[in-house]
Amino acid sequence: MIRLKKDLTGLDCKVSERAIEYNGSISINSKKEISKMFRFLFAGVLAISALLFQSCGGGIDENAPLIKHQQNGKWGFITFDSFEKLRAGKFKVVIKHQYDNVDDFGRDGFARVQQNGKWGIINRAGKVVLPIQYDQMELSFSQGMMKVQKDGKWGFVDAAGKEIVPVKFERLGAFGGYGLPFSDFAPAKLGGKWGYIDKTGNVVIPFEYEAEGQGFWEGLAPVKLGGKWGYVNESNEVVIPFQFLTATGFSPKTGLAQVSVPGLAGLPVPRRIDKEGNIVVETRKGNIWQ
Repeated sequence: MIRLKKDLTGLDCKVSERAIEYNGSISINSKKEISKMFRFLFAGVLAISALLFQSCGGGIDENAPLIKHQQNGKWGFITFDSFEKLRAGKFKVVIKHQYDNVDDFGRDGFARVQQNGKWGIINRAGKVVLPIQYDQMELSFSQGMMKVQKDGKWGFVDAAGKEIVPVKFERLGAFGGYGLPFSDFAPAKLGGKWGYIDKTGNVVIPFEYEAEGQGFWEGLAPVKLGGKWGYVNESNEVVIPFQFLTATGFSPKTGLAQVSVPGLAGLPVPRRIDKEGNIVVETRKGNIWQ
């Protein structure tokens, strides 16, 4: 019977008895041993491989770093014991090289992968979480959701791969973010016009505006109509009239929004407004505008 014995730890290991070495060389002392070897070769190959894998550092720590790695034009993920061993070409393939492109794993434990021009999501075990069928997708989940595109249409899916906002919109914004707190509403485009949807895809503000606004903050969001920007509340009531050349969402830090108004020759002049639409007169203290 062949017994496996670990001489060294990690990848620098070998089976010492019967002189079966990890580097692939085999030294057998007699024809009897050859016969015994071949009788058990196929029956025992999986068990021997598993033992060798374990003796060479198998059983990956769930917190071990997984590094994207390219081999023969394909991408996969590896781990290693030390940079010295990595430089020597000694590493362990955790997720085989089968993808055309991959991103690093995020803190959420997921990574984007690409095959045949389509994107999907895998977890650290290499299991496909989101099917590899999307043309584009965001880099990571936010609030348990990810924006995806398929056949030119956008929607949101959850970490189980379920479409929670149907993939049918021409464009989609975000539920907050971009410096704003998270919101229950996101801007969406359908039929060439912009409106707002909730987290199930229901339309909460009709598709009637001309450009993508930002998310709501304290009940207000910028929208564009008739070539000018103004602000509406979550009931689609105009709170600040359409009068600005440009407009941003209100800042959670200052409570103000950046807008621009017509100046000389119609050129935009930047201003800041409060939530009532009043232009805030700014004073300068040192090098800082107050």
